Amino acid sequence: SQSNQGDHFTGRLPRRAGEEGTNELRMKGSWLALSTVAGPAVLDGLVRHSAAARDSMNLKRRVAISSSGTKLCKALHPHSGFRIVWDMFGSASVLWDALLLPVALAWQVDPSVESAGGILVGLSAWLSMFFWIADFILGFNTGVYIHGALVTGHRAIAKQYLCSWLIFDLGLILLDVMLMVLDSIPELRVLKFLRLFRAARLLRLMKMSRLSGIIEEHAATGKPWIILAVAIGKTLIAMLLIAHCITCSWFWLGRAVGEGGQTSWIHLVNAQDVPGWVQYVHSFGWVVNPPSP
Repeated sequence: SQSNQGDHFTGRLPRRAGEEGTNELRMKGSWLALSTVAGPAVLDGLVRHSAAARDSMNLKRRVAISSSGTKLCKALHPHSGFRIVWDMFGSASVLWDALLLPVALAWQVDPSVESAGGILVGLSAWLSMFFWIADFILGFNTGVYIHGALVTGHRAIAKQYLCSWLIFDLGLILLDVMLMVLDSIPELRVLKFLRLFRAARLLRLMKMSRLSGIIEEHAATGKPWIILAVAIGKTLIAMLLIAHCITCSWFWLGRAVGEGGQTSWIHLVNAQDVPGWVQYVHSFGWVVNPPSP
């Protein structure tokens, strides 16, 4: 049914079986004039759009009711301020590991030795382990989006986490705990394969896409320049990290060749007895500068 009320046009939407109340579509007079000129197809499209919006709201209401938990263990919103700050700390932790671990492996920094480098590596390892254990727990208490709807039920969150990052996060946490236990045994500290296991922590670089995705989602509403800034920043960080890892790998290779009794580039530039930062600059120069003919 349809009726005119002032400058508005009111139409009643068809109800489904079992629904109570009335569903009205209020439309301004200018919209009515436009629909009269354009034909009934425009009005039908508006009615269908309103019905689809109503069904979407009903679906979200049912999801919110069925997935709401108790107030004592309410799930966090994935885009809440606390979660964003937490993810920023996680990204900073990953970047710190990406800078520190290659240096510790190339220059053979032992975290058990009471030196500035050893204390820094050991403290970073402990803080990183505790942080990612807490992040693992938060993964079960952070809402997720399923088919465009926010779900806060803990069972659905756990199922979604199991299908995404749970095995990856749990494996790296168990690796961190195992390395801490092995480092506490003096007879096992000298094993070289333990250093390779420490390098596996760099796999957490894969999780940095999560934070950049959240920032881009917020930037998509009104501030598109942030998307460009984030993309440029990610590219620059990736280039610097790749150059840093290659620099440390080049020094590790020269050191391994020198320990094997052969002449390496470290001996060619007389850098075997200079401070570590000077060795890093020499190694970086060999990586960045093109080889001379």
